Amino acid sequence: TFRNYLPFRRDLNTFLKDYYSTTSENLIVMQIKKKCLKGDAVEMIRGCMTVQEIVETLDMTYQRPSRVIEIMMKPILALKRIPAENYALMAEAYSMVKALCGEVKLLNISQEFYQRGRLEAIMDKFPMSELKEYIEFSRHATELSDFAGFVERQMRTALLLKSMTSGVEEDEPKARSEKK
Repeated sequence: TFRNYLPFRRDLNTFLKDYYSTTSENLIVMQIKKKCLKGDAVEMIRGCMTVQEIVETLDMTYQRPSRVIEIMMKPILALKRIPAENYALMAEAYSMVKALCGEVKLLNISQEFYQRGRLEAIMDKFPMSELKEYIEFSRHATELSDFAGFVERQMRTALLLKSMTSGVEEDEPKARSEKK
């Protein structure tokens, strides 16, 4: 993850300073590929043959805020539009957005993230009624903390509606069976 990249990079620099001159570069490259990285990072460096190529490839991805944001938004953007009455899915999606806002804040890339196009792309996954509320909200919002507050309120509302409707849905079959 992005949060792990800076410590990894620091440790790699220390390792290279201490052992690069005494260890085969092929061995270092092999160790980095097999033991130091996981997931997307391994795929990114698959064709790299030198330590320098690996470092440059990873730096291009993990030190560019726009790329970091793009990768972090991927799970949300992969969602289909949520149906209007599916409060459980809505609450789950808002929870994902809330976590994304927290990560963005921790990585100190709020300004890069807080752009209308990105926020609209996220909100486009929600029902039209939610999108309308976001559009009204966005007229007065100026920073990430405003958006995070909006997401928190919407998530709580969805959770409340979920709890209210889940009891109703469970009671309806009982009522039908009692009439028989």
